[in-house]
Amino acid sequence: MSDFETERAGLPVLIGEARPRPSLKRSETTAAFISQLIIGRERTAGQRERRRGPSEGAIGAYARSARNSERRLPPGYRTTILA
Repeated sequence: MSDFETERAGLPVLIGEARPRPSLKRSETTAAFISQLIIGRERTAGQRERRRGPSEGAIGAYARSARNSERRLPPGYRTTILA
């Protein structure tokens, strides 16, 4: 190999003993906490249905804006440049 070429290195080799992998487990989960999660899951389905509005409302808003001939810019946005 000439002096101006980069020397190709092989694969990295582990020197020394491998350390044990860190655990992602932080603490024990209690049965009381798990039971709260299970009970809470049953309640969320009804809440989602009440929160979501009918799709006709959103579709109607898009249709009204498409028919609107007056185009508006956001507040503070200027169409002319003042020198």
